[in-house]
Amino acid sequence: MLALFFLGACATDSAAKAWRGIIPLHSTREDVVRILNQCRSSDPSCEFTVDDGFVHIEFSGSAAGELHQCERGLHPETVLLIEVSPKAPSTMKKVGLNKRDFRTVELLQGTKGYVDDKSGLVLKMYEEKIVQLDYIAALAERSLCPSYYASPESFVQEIFLSHVPVIYVTCPSSRARPGETVTISADLARQPKISFLWRVSAGQILAGQGTRAIKLDTTGLAGQTIVATVRLGRVAASCEVQVAPK
Repeated sequence: MLALFFLGACATDSAAKAWRGIIPLHSTREDVVRILNQCRSSDPSCEFTVDDGFVHIEFSGSAAGELHQCERGLHPETVLLIEVSPKAPSTMKKVGLNKRDFRTVELLQGTKGYVDDKSGLVLKMYEEKIVQLDYIAALAERSLCPSYYASPESFVQEIFLSHVPVIYVTCPSSRARPGETVTISADLARQPKISFLWRVSAGQILAGQGTRAIKLDTTGLAGQTIVATVRLGRVAASCEVQVAPK
């Protein structure tokens, strides 16, 4: 069961390794919904718990496509990344992996990364145990989304374990007029491989879901306080927008 949670099945020789039947650049949101009954919304990414772990799936599409510059011929809402974080980290040997198939990426003390370009597996390890496993495109297919897959090492560096990223969220300092469109932005030192997922307590996000900044419509919200929350993986931050009374 542990090996199944981590690895799933193998794909074809040119495609990346599959996780529970989901293959980067081959599977779509429809496949994820059909196989796992998850990710039904149109957000550029989704997160859920399965068995004893946490899963994040990144999709191409309008917002993600702009961020990652995938080829236009790619099917809409194609799976780009499957990121699995087990509740009980395990060793390579226990999940049936061989260290000789991977190249090593040195990180912080006690933390290492391993990349298998052929299969598209990226391991993030702490004290010799896998704390996160990323399924990305195999080397033969990365030209379909070149900027996103240009550096597999960058997937290793987003470990979210001992070095938790700090997100700064900025809301307007003055009260918005009812019906005004306001901009809310998030700041992070680098360009992450996963989308900024926004949620608001009221109002409508007009544009920017998945990116660092959103446009929020305040129509009909006179006198209310809107809480905007952004998530990046398992890290979140919030700010408030005050809407003036009529």
